Parts: sequence; C-alpha cells; structure tokens
Amino acid sequence: MAERKKSWREIDKTRDKTRAKLPPRDKGSIEKAIEDPRLKKLYLSQAEKIFNSSSFDWQTLKINQGMAGFDQMAQSLVEQKGLPSDWPTLLLLLDLKNAPEIVCEAMNKMMQMLSDASLSEKKILKTKLKFLSLTSQAVTVKDEALYALEQL
Repeated sequence: MAERKKSWREIDKTRDKTRAKLPPRDKGSIEKAIEDPRLKKLYLSQAEKIFNSSSFDWQTLKINQGMAGFDQMAQSLVEQKGLPSDWPTLLLLLDLKNAPEIVCEAMNKMMQMLSDASLSEKKILKTKLKFLSLTSQAVTVKDEALYALEQL
C-alpha cells in the first residue's frame, strides 16, 4: 500500500509542537545591557549624539538628492556648517544649479583632496568636471571646471 502524504496543516502542527519543546532563548548581550540603567543611559546619549551631529544633516541631503528642495537645503547646510569634508557629499554639491559659488568652492576643495582620493574617485571627478565644463550655464563654473581638468 502507498503511504499517505501529510497535508500542510499536519506538517505545520508537528513543527509547532517541536518548537514548543525547545528551552527559552537566553537574552543577548545587547538586551542584557539595555536592562542595566547605567548602560542604557550611556547608549541613549551616544545615539542622540549621532542623530544630532552634522553628518546626520549631510545624510539627509544625500537622501533628498533629486528632490524639489535639494538646492535650497544644500545652500542652507553650507551656510550653517560650511563645506563638508567627505568626497561623496562634495560630489553631490557639484550638482547644484543655482549656486555657482558653492559649486566652485566644492570643486576647489576636491582638487585639494585629490592626493588622498582613490583612482575611481579621480575618474568620477574627471567625468563630472567634463560634464560641468560642457553643460553649466554659469561661466565661472565652466572656467573652474576647465581649469581643474587642466590640473588633472
């Protein structure tokens, strides 16, 4: 005789029964640490520092790239905090349409950081500078891009 196959319902019931027999899981080290009020307070204060830092603001800018208020947000962040020091964010600032002075400042800062840049970052910058030299409506941005291309 052929053996009867179990239905999915029966298979699920047997799985549930075996899980119920397992001993309860021990709390992880993070869960134990959060129960300690002193460590919990330290953890929360460090998390608050992360979210109140300037990197959080630049991260917000990266998320809003391509959105309607991107240019205004970037201009206000640069006014409040100055130019960022990381390569990807400076590269984002080269996309600003209505702030040629910020684009030129970002370009100059990237040229100063060029010695520390990787080969792929240099290639990306070169491509971006070529694009800016051909498409930018601001004469100062075109001139700066052409000058920077000569320096590469």
